[in-house]
Amino acid sequence: MTINDGSGAIDPWALLLETDWSSVEHCCPNVAPATPVILAGLLDDDEDVQRTAVHNLGQAVTHQNSIYGATAPAARFVIAILGHPRTMTLGVYFHEERRRPMRAALLQWLGDLADDATYDEDGPGEPDDVAAVRAILPLIYEAARPYLVDADLLIREAAVHAAAMTFVAPELAIEHGQDSLRRSVRGRARVPMLAGVARLGDDGERAHAPGSALQPLQRSHEP
Repeated sequence: MTINDGSGAIDPWALLLETDWSSVEHCCPNVAPATPVILAGLLDDDEDVQRTAVHNLGQAVTHQNSIYGATAPAARFVIAILGHPRTMTLGVYFHEERRRPMRAALLQWLGDLADDATYDEDGPGEPDDVAAVRAILPLIYEAARPYLVDADLLIREAAVHAAAMTFVAPELAIEHGQDSLRRSVRGRARVPMLAGVARLGDDGERAHAPGSALQPLQRSHEP
């Protein structure tokens, strides 16, 4: 099964099988499920298993805003499955109070990861692990692009967040002229920016989602 993530067809199961997971770990190898188990759970037939997998993704793979050896390959898998129909499973994910599609939560997780990897020069992890995440910033951006005009407001909101957090990458900032935009979405300043951009339709008119009020995104893992 291949899924188009905006940058080409990728088989997520091939990624899962080809990665040497024994050589990389998340924060809590003796407590949380192994990373490939968490990732496979995102596409499980059981929606409760999916929701638990999203929780474990934030708590183990990017625990307390940190980056581990397993983080970059996990992110590649998440990018590869964004277009899968099962990522539309509704739930209350991370610290949000709203029910939203899992796809929105995964886009938020990718955006938070990009933010963590670039917030300062050193990054929150071992140099090689942080470098591996920084290397996939263009993939995160390309994965988010199709959802910037998604019909679902909450998916659009998360896609704007994910795309904006990648603009520290020089090739992306130069290509799209968005370096100042990325700086503007740090901290509290990102809330009105996300609200404005996510609510715009293709023609610049406001797009409304019945019964859905835009609220500040909550971090996908503990601060």
